[in-house]
Amino acid sequence: MLVVVAVLTSGGMRLAGAGSVLATQQPTEAQILDALRAKGLTRCPQVRCTAMGPGIAFELPFSYGSDALDPQAIAELAAHGGELRAQSRGQVLLVRGHADARGGDAYNQDLSQRRAVAVKRFLVATFGIPAENLIAVGLGKRELKNASDPFAAENRRVEVLSM
Repeated sequence: MLVVVAVLTSGGMRLAGAGSVLATQQPTEAQILDALRAKGLTRCPQVRCTAMGPGIAFELPFSYGSDALDPQAIAELAAHGGELRAQSRGQVLLVRGHADARGGDAYNQDLSQRRAVAVKRFLVATFGIPAENLIAVGLGKRELKNASDPFAAENRRVEVLSM
């Protein structure tokens, strides 16, 4: 899911405070974040969010090619469940899915999104966190944790961050 704050103009599309972008072009990450900051919004739906305040941040491992939560990931979520529920009151949690470098871009994008959605569903069902307080974003293989070994297991993960 990509949320873009935009105003259509006669010359194309203009993001608030971000300069002009033709309607046929994708806005850059920087333009999206600038547009959100310009409006004073607190939700950051895309890649790198700098509005992280005091709170929690942790990672969940995933098996190769899987979007299923394994026992280790469930235990990690259970350990943070109460804190996540408390953090989600009046605050948004960002759930960022990642994949390793095996496979094509489209496949990894879909897999990372499914991983993020699986964690979001678990948090909603298990801890009663409102779905609107969780943003699930798949990043594919764009942000490898271990860039020196793009196929490493630590690249297959979901991060949960408070914003």
